[in-house]
This record gives sequence, structure tokens and C-alpha cells, in this order.
Amino acid sequence: MKNKINYQINRDAVKFILSQGISVLGSSVVNFSIIWYLVLKTSSSYILTITILCTYIPQALIALGLSHIGDRYNKKVLIIIGDIITAFVTLLLYIMISKGYDSLKYIYITCVLRSFGAGIQLPMVNSFLPNICDNSELKKVNSLNSTVNSLIQLVSPGIGGVILATFGFKGSLLIDVLTAIISILILSKIKYKILQENNTGDKIFNARDIYDVWKHIKKSTILNRLIVFCVLFNFFVSIPAFFTPILVSQVYVGSIMKLTLNETMWSVGTLVGGVLLFFAKNNTIKKYAVTIKEAVIVFGLSIFLLGVVSNFILYLIILFVSGVAMTLYSTLNNIIIQSITSERYIGRVFSVIQTIISVATPFGIIILGMLSEYMGIRFVMSLSGIFIIIGVLFSKIGKKQENIYY
Repeated sequence: MKNKINYQINRDAVKFILSQGISVLGSSVVNFSIIWYLVLKTSSSYILTITILCTYIPQALIALGLSHIGDRYNKKVLIIIGDIITAFVTLLLYIMISKGYDSLKYIYITCVLRSFGAGIQLPMVNSFLPNICDNSELKKVNSLNSTVNSLIQLVSPGIGGVILATFGFKGSLLIDVLTAIISILILSKIKYKILQENNTGDKIFNARDIYDVWKHIKKSTILNRLIVFCVLFNFFVSIPAFFTPILVSQVYVGSIMKLTLNETMWSVGTLVGGVLLFFAKNNTIKKYAVTIKEAVIVFGLSIFLLGVVSNFILYLIILFVSGVAMTLYSTLNNIIIQSITSERYIGRVFSVIQTIISVATPFGIIILGMLSEYMGIRFVMSLSGIFIIIGVLFSKIGKKQENIYY
């Protein structure tokens, strides 16, 4: 059954996306400020590696350990708690620096605690959307959410640079506190009812719940394939996500302008991908799964070509295409999972996904980063693209899927 396209979105969904967009903007600005501050202060890849590990690993631990709480307690409250933790520890770092304590260990501790807050907040964001909108709205809502996040990704480096140059590192930390307050005020206006049958747990950590969600994932062919592929994808995507500035610097004698264009074209591509999905028609789960496979193949081919081409203009065009394909994959992946997962398990499923991302990405950074030192960044970039294509073909995503309509 084909439905006429309706571009209207319910107000609660818009409020939610706005609140989380503001929260992400503040966190992104602070993240960039921390990275740039460390680059300017130390110029050490070792220091940056430690910072990345402090940013990702705690998310994995908290997301998996507390995977069931979003299915038993109020997701809105949990999102707010995660935001408060992130803002509070950032404020503590501001106070410490104001008192003259600007040691790297305090920055590491802040990154770890901010990561714990993100580990609570991020899985709840994706699992919250199906609670405030119908299945027929999921594509529009997720597409709008991806578009907003891509726009933030596009502007946050520039905003972060201006704030860092104007107010200094210490002053930039207060941005996250301000955006958290605004985000929480908007989010508090959203009406949300928790299912009473889910509010049955009395333990913060419950190993049985983790076991149950893995059983739930294995029972669903689609879900199982998507999550298994998620491990491989996030391992190999670490190279194009974090190492393209090094490639530009080595191959194209990177200037500030070239490095800026490198970040901008990727972000513009992800933005365009979100817009294209927003205006596309709703479709079946099976067709979305096929589109995921096609998008990943295009993405893998693009990453392969990034390591092959020598013309910078052509490189930017390919980078733009990879950004579009990346958004198609990630957004449709969320839509399928939100549509087929029982509300009893949706918080835990997204916590598992967040754990996978938080573990696979830093491992990819470390292993592939070390490999690129010996084999060259171009070779490892192309190799990653090949493995991404092979992975999606062997995953069987898009084959024999259940034909579910929105």
C-alpha cells in the first residue's frame, strides 16, 4: 500500500530533535575545543589516542552495563540525567582550570566522566523516538534528526574555533553547560508515558537482562545481520572518520584550507543524505534493507577510491558521495531497528549498538592507525573500503527479509 507523502511532523518529535540538537552542539563544541587545546599544547598523537580512548571506552561500559534501564524507567529522565552528568563534569573542569589545575589528568578524567554521561544519554535518544511518533513517521523523524546532526557536524568546528579563539579553552567549556540547560528545559515540555509493565526491575545492573536482549537479537534475522555487520563497519569506518586529515596532509600537502574543505565536504554529504531521505517515500523494511546494502557498497567503493585518486577536486567529490552514503546507511539502520524491535527491548538493543560503536571504533583507530604507519594511509584507506564491501555482501543484509510496511 502506497501512502501519499506527508511532510508534517508532530510537535513532540520536533521539540525532541531540537533539544537533542542543542545538546549535541554544545558537546561537539567542547569536544573540538578539548582536541584542539591538546593539539596546540602537546602536538602529540599519543596524547590524542589516550583522549579518544577516554572518550569511547567508558561509553561502552555504561551502555552495556545499564542496557536495560531504558526499558524499565522513564527514558526522558535518563536522557536528562545523562545530559546533567556531562554538563556537571565539564563545569567542574572549568572550576579546576580557574583555580590553576590544568593538568592533562584532569582533562582525561573529564573525558571519562563525560563519556559515562553520553553512554546513558545516546542509546536513549534513538530508543525514545518510537515512543513519541507513529511508525509511519519514523522515516521523516529519523531523516530530520540526521539532517540536524549533520548540520551540527558542519558548523560545530567553526563555532568551536571562534569560541576557543575568543574566550579561550576555559571559556569554551561553559558552552556545554549553557546548551545542556536549554536542552533540558525543552525536553521537559515533552509528554511521555512509560509502560507500566516495563517498570519491574529493582536492580541497576542485571546480567539476565543482557542475556535476554542477545536472545532477542538472535531471534530476528534482520536485527542479527544488522548488528553483526555493525561491528565490522564501525571498525573499518574509523579510518575515513578520523584519518582523512592525515591523508590530505600527506598526499595533497594539506593547507588549512584543504583540511577545512576535507571536513566540510564530508559534513555537506551527510547533510544532503538526510535531506534526500526526508523527502523520499516511505517503503518496506525489505526495501530499506536493500537500500542499506547498496549505500554501504557505494560507501565502501568511495573509501577505496579516496586512497587511489591523486586529484584533490576529485577527492572532495568522492568524499561528498561517501557522506551521502553514510547517512543513508546509518539512518535507515535506525529506522529498521526502531520498527521491528519490541518496545520492551528497544532501549537494550540501542545500548548494545552503542557499546559496539564505542568498542569497535577505538580498536579500529588503534589497529588501523598503527598499520597505516607501516603500510601507508592510502593503502589502509583503500583496504578498509574493500573490507566494508566484502562485509556487507557476506552479511546477507537485504536478502529474505520480512516484508513489513510502515
